[in-house]
Amino acid sequence: MGAVRKIGIGFFFMVLLCQASLVYADHITGGEMSYRYLGLSGGSHSYQVTLRLLMRCNSGRQFPNPIRIGVFDKSNNSSVQDISVPMGGQTTISLDNTDPCISNPPNVCYEVATYTFDVLVPQNGAGYFVTAQVNFRVNGLANLIFGSSSIGATYTADLPGSALLNGASVNHSAQFTGSDLVVVCANSPFTYSFAASDGDNDKLQFSFCAAYQTGTSGGGMNNAPPQAPPYPMVPYGSGFDGNMPLADKVTIDPATGLIKGIAPGPGYYVITVCVNEVRNGVVIATQRKDIQLHITGCTIAAALLEPAYRLCGESDLLSVQNLSSSPLIQSYLWNLTNRAGEVVATSKTPTFSHRFEDTGFYRIQLSTNIGLACPDSASSPVLYYPGFRAAFNFIGLCFGALTRFNDLSSTQYGSIVSRNWNLGELGNAVNNPVGFSPSITYGFEGNKSANLLIVNSNGCRDSVTRVLAISKSPPLQLGFKDTLICPPDTLQLQAFGDGSFTWDALPGLLSGAGSASPRVAPLVSTWYRVTQRLETCTGTDSVSVRVANSVVLSALQDTSICLGDRVDLRAVGNANTYSWSPANLVSNATAQSPSALVQVPTRFKVVATVSNCKAGAEFLVSPVPYPQANAGADQLICFGNTAQLNSTVVGNRMVWSPSSSLSNPSITNPVASPLQSTAYVLNVFDNLGCPKPGIDTVNVIVEPPINLTLNGDTSVVVGQVLQLTGAGASKYLWRPAFGLSDSTISNPTAIYTQPADQLLYTFIGYNDAGCRDSLTLRIRVFSGAPTVYVPTAFTPNGDGLNETLRPTLTGMQGLGFFKVFNRYGEMIFNTTSPYDAWDGRVKNQKQSSGLFIWTVQAVDYEGKTVQAKGTTMLIR
Repeated sequence: MGAVRKIGIGFFFMVLLCQASLVYADHITGGEMSYRYLGLSGGSHSYQVTLRLLMRCNSGRQFPNPIRIGVFDKSNNSSVQDISVPMGGQTTISLDNTDPCISNPPNVCYEVATYTFDVLVPQNGAGYFVTAQVNFRVNGLANLIFGSSSIGATYTADLPGSALLNGASVNHSAQFTGSDLVVVCANSPFTYSFAASDGDNDKLQFSFCAAYQTGTSGGGMNNAPPQAPPYPMVPYGSGFDGNMPLADKVTIDPATGLIKGIAPGPGYYVITVCVNEVRNGVVIATQRKDIQLHITGCTIAAALLEPAYRLCGESDLLSVQNLSSSPLIQSYLWNLTNRAGEVVATSKTPTFSHRFEDTGFYRIQLSTNIGLACPDSASSPVLYYPGFRAAFNFIGLCFGALTRFNDLSSTQYGSIVSRNWNLGELGNAVNNPVGFSPSITYGFEGNKSANLLIVNSNGCRDSVTRVLAISKSPPLQLGFKDTLICPPDTLQLQAFGDGSFTWDALPGLLSGAGSASPRVAPLVSTWYRVTQRLETCTGTDSVSVRVANSVVLSALQDTSICLGDRVDLRAVGNANTYSWSPANLVSNATAQSPSALVQVPTRFKVVATVSNCKAGAEFLVSPVPYPQANAGADQLICFGNTAQLNSTVVGNRMVWSPSSSLSNPSITNPVASPLQSTAYVLNVFDNLGCPKPGIDTVNVIVEPPINLTLNGDTSVVVGQVLQLTGAGASKYLWRPAFGLSDSTISNPTAIYTQPADQLLYTFIGYNDAGCRDSLTLRIRVFSGAPTVYVPTAFTPNGDGLNETLRPTLTGMQGLGFFKVFNRYGEMIFNTTSPYDAWDGRVKNQKQSSGLFIWTVQAVDYEGKTVQAKGTTMLIR
């Protein structure tokens, strides 16, 4: 019976852990494939392939197990094999030795899953792709299009064919050897190695390349076979692409695979590095490593400056600050020296400022934390040569004709030694691309961004960009496209631009047809066409002049509006201009349909004009007060309670919304039963002339349910001080108060003078609204010394009873460790948490019935170490 009793105690607080049958690998943070050549087997090549997948530690997710692997023939992308591969092992890697000069370093920790399998493929010339796919990557990747989510990942191995190079199929892949662990701080310099080795001593070439997703929609289920190539790349955002996954300040060494530069802002960034295996001058295979790099808001205690500071424009003020914002930087020393090395200015402030009186070459040096931890220094050149400016103009916007550029740049000091023109279109001949006046014949119509970058003999740099609109038609502009006149008035047409103009009209006469702005006097509606000629460009456009012998006008009828609302003064007619009065009440007295705000009945007049023809109209606008609505005072209620609404109204009809939680939405005092804080809107209507309702709102604020927390059921020994810990409310009450230091606080202590099989406490919490909730706590008091109980047997058979093995601490303040060994002395379970339990499995394999050895170490409430060991029987 003793053994049975101990099992009951040991399992009283156990938690049963269930594992779902289908798992989504939706937080995979990286992966890669490599392989070894095993030899020929029956005329086919045999390879041993290894897939590594990475996932953030403590993500709450699981790796796919098994994972589906696809093998595809490169010649036609057809499927050759579909393999289900179980996970071979899972390990944890972490970066513990963080640089002490980094503030707020991230926790760099990954779970790594390994899958190893053999691939046997027939000899062919094209070769094969081996593919694994997962859903999904980490969401919210910073270098993808904003809002991109559920983006899958595809990992491949490239098996070369004999067509590339005789014997290329006999190949060991390149294998990445660089660490997966790195700390990268936002907007700070960093390095990260993607080094690799090759078992065949092939030459390796490294480059950034596009990351693959799993399909146009991000992929399918993890238990589905991989999709066939080709694989689409992830949707990169602005400023990023496969060749620049971390923007333009980060590069990769093609010979070593070392990436370095200035990191972008905080976030997760997907990076893929490709390594080409080059044998006898031929690229026989390309292997890929894909990882989501976590860039955090940590800072490095470094002296970090821009590569150079150039004051070559109008300003004489140099203002410099350390690009590192690390809080570990305690001191600054700035020195500005001239070309001779003489100190011009010095400062110990975080920001250095200096106004120059003389031109020349200078150097700014920053030293941080001199004599302190994390010292550093940096220097950059400073150029002060004002009066340097890049400028140019251009002639010729016609498609098919020559466009000429003229450099208008100037420099006050030194001479311009370099002019680099980018005329905005590739693949066309450019005359004198670095000269004063280049020219180009553009091959395509559209806007061209022409840029000039100049450098002078003092090292100053400046650039300017202008946009050119290249078209077959010149940029013809008209003063108006459509207008109305009333005979016998005349009208002047208007065209603007370079070159010559020719007007013609049918029907009607035209005076001054060869000018840009002829005057016309049509008696009937007429279209006038203008032709502009500029170099080889010709453009045409038309103007409609409509003729009206009278003015047509209709306006708003007498109307009522709600007091305080604006009224739209609508006028409908064929006029060119309108004039409203009283003008001081109208938003725009010359608009066709302005608005007005009136407090008393007002008569508005409008006059419509076409040339010398006029028409008028008037109407009365009468403001009427809104119906009156008073929804009452806001109320505060507890979750699950009701509120009595009390409103006062002046009107003949009313309605509340939302109505679903009201007893009757059409009465003044309904009962509200909201499940969450709700704003009830009261709409009151009448029939006195204001068509809109009077509106008021009452807020019924629902206090959320009290989320009480309480340390779990426990056991102590007589005379031991027990700390009770509760939280989640504003006020507290314990019932009964027996043995407690204070029954009105959340964390009293308890002490008992005699053993008890069970003490039951009720822990009551109240919030500011007087709402309450409660939890219960069971305490067992033993008469012996502090100890650790471990069951002598457990039965992990799925019946929900005694399923796991864990220690029960009595009179202990913490667990040092709990370890379980098999009969061969191999440790098969280890934990430092009193809540973790062994479920009778090793590497997810059920262990057979038998005797297992355990050892435990704990610390009692006096700080003494308690150790014990024993045996337990696993029964199935």
